[in-house]
Amino acid sequence: MKKIRLTEKEIKAIKETALEIFGRDTKVYIFGSRTNPSKKGGDIDIFLEIPDCDNLTLVKKRLKFLVRLKDKIGEQKIDLLIKREKDSLNPIYENIKKCAVRI
Repeated sequence: MKKIRLTEKEIKAIKETALEIFGRDTKVYIFGSRTNPSKKGGDIDIFLEIPDCDNLTLVKKRLKFLVRLKDKIGEQKIDLLIKREKDSLNPIYENIKKCAVRI
Protein backbone atom coordinates (compact mmCIF):
# COMPACT_ATOMS: atom_id res chain seq x y z
CA MET A 1 0.00 0.00 0.00
CA LYS A 2 1.19 3.51 -0.79
CA LYS A 3 2.29 5.41 2.32
CA ILE A 4 -0.22 7.91 3.63
CA ARG A 5 0.26 10.47 6.37
CA LEU A 6 -2.21 9.10 8.87
CA THR A 7 -1.61 7.07 11.99
CA GLU A 8 -2.71 3.45 12.21
CA LYS A 9 -5.30 4.60 14.77
CA GLU A 10 -6.71 7.18 12.33
CA ILE A 11 -6.81 4.69 9.45
CA LYS A 12 -8.57 2.10 11.59
CA ALA A 13 -11.07 4.69 12.88
CA ILE A 14 -11.89 5.93 9.37
CA LYS A 15 -12.43 2.42 7.99
CA GLU A 16 -14.40 1.13 10.96
CA THR A 17 -16.63 4.18 11.09
CA ALA A 18 -17.34 4.11 7.34
CA LEU A 19 -18.25 0.42 7.38
CA GLU A 20 -20.33 0.85 10.53
CA ILE A 21 -22.35 3.78 9.15
CA PHE A 22 -22.54 3.02 5.42
CA GLY A 23 -22.29 -0.77 5.36
CA ARG A 24 -19.71 -3.44 4.65
CA ASP A 25 -19.82 -2.87 0.87
CA THR A 26 -18.37 0.62 1.34
CA LYS A 27 -15.01 1.37 -0.30
CA VAL A 28 -12.85 3.86 1.59
CA TYR A 29 -10.17 6.02 0.00
CA ILE A 30 -7.83 8.77 1.20
CA PHE A 31 -6.83 11.44 -1.32
CA GLY A 32 -5.25 14.86 -1.39
CA SER A 33 -2.24 16.06 0.59
CA ARG A 34 -2.31 13.13 3.04
CA THR A 35 -1.24 10.82 0.21
CA ASN A 36 1.93 12.86 -0.34
CA PRO A 37 4.60 11.94 2.22
CA SER A 38 6.68 15.04 1.43
CA LYS A 39 3.93 17.44 2.56
CA LYS A 40 3.02 18.42 6.10
CA GLY A 41 -0.33 19.05 7.76
CA GLY A 42 -3.45 19.42 5.70
CA ASP A 43 -6.98 18.23 6.13
CA ILE A 44 -8.05 14.60 5.82
CA ASP A 45 -9.71 14.05 2.43
CA ILE A 46 -11.94 10.96 2.43
CA PHE A 47 -13.76 9.51 -0.57
CA LEU A 48 -16.41 6.83 0.00
CA GLU A 49 -18.15 4.65 -2.56
CA ILE A 50 -21.32 3.43 -0.89
CA PRO A 51 -24.40 1.36 -1.71
CA ASP A 52 -27.47 3.26 -2.84
CA CYS A 53 -29.59 5.23 -0.38
CA ASP A 54 -32.00 8.13 -0.64
CA ASN A 55 -30.87 11.74 -0.18
CA LEU A 56 -32.20 12.17 3.36
CA THR A 57 -30.54 8.97 4.53
CA LEU A 58 -27.30 10.08 2.89
CA VAL A 59 -27.32 13.42 4.73
CA LYS A 60 -28.04 11.74 8.08
CA LYS A 61 -25.34 9.12 7.59
CA ARG A 62 -22.82 11.72 6.46
CA LEU A 63 -23.33 13.77 9.64
CA LYS A 64 -23.27 10.65 11.81
CA PHE A 65 -20.00 9.55 10.18
CA LEU A 66 -18.30 12.92 10.73
CA VAL A 67 -19.43 13.20 14.37
CA ARG A 68 -18.43 9.65 15.22
CA LEU A 69 -15.09 9.92 13.43
CA LYS A 70 -14.20 13.16 15.23
CA ASP A 71 -15.12 11.48 18.54
CA LYS A 72 -12.56 8.77 17.71
CA ILE A 73 -9.67 10.80 16.27
CA GLY A 74 -10.24 14.26 17.72
CA GLU A 75 -11.10 17.57 16.12
CA GLN A 76 -9.58 17.74 12.65
CA LYS A 77 -10.55 19.28 9.32
CA ILE A 78 -12.15 16.49 7.31
CA ASP A 79 -13.41 16.75 3.74
CA LEU A 80 -15.82 13.96 2.84
CA LEU A 81 -16.89 13.10 -0.70
CA ILE A 82 -19.44 10.34 -1.17
CA LYS A 83 -20.48 8.52 -4.33
CA ARG A 84 -23.52 6.25 -4.29
CA GLU A 85 -23.83 3.39 -6.77
CA LYS A 86 -26.75 5.17 -8.45
CA ASP A 87 -24.90 8.47 -8.85
CA SER A 88 -23.96 9.20 -12.43
CA LEU A 89 -20.32 8.86 -13.35
CA ASN A 90 -18.67 12.16 -12.63
CA PRO A 91 -15.14 12.96 -13.88
CA ILE A 92 -14.32 14.25 -10.38
CA TYR A 93 -14.76 10.74 -8.95
CA GLU A 94 -12.52 9.23 -11.59
CA ASN A 95 -9.80 11.85 -11.04
CA ILE A 96 -9.86 11.28 -7.29
CA LYS A 97 -9.62 7.51 -7.66
CA LYS A 98 -6.55 7.87 -9.90
CA CYS A 99 -4.54 9.43 -7.09
CA ALA A 100 -6.38 8.07 -4.04
CA VAL A 101 -5.21 5.32 -1.73
CA ARG A 102 -7.76 2.70 -0.77
CA ILE A 103 -7.65 1.80 2.90
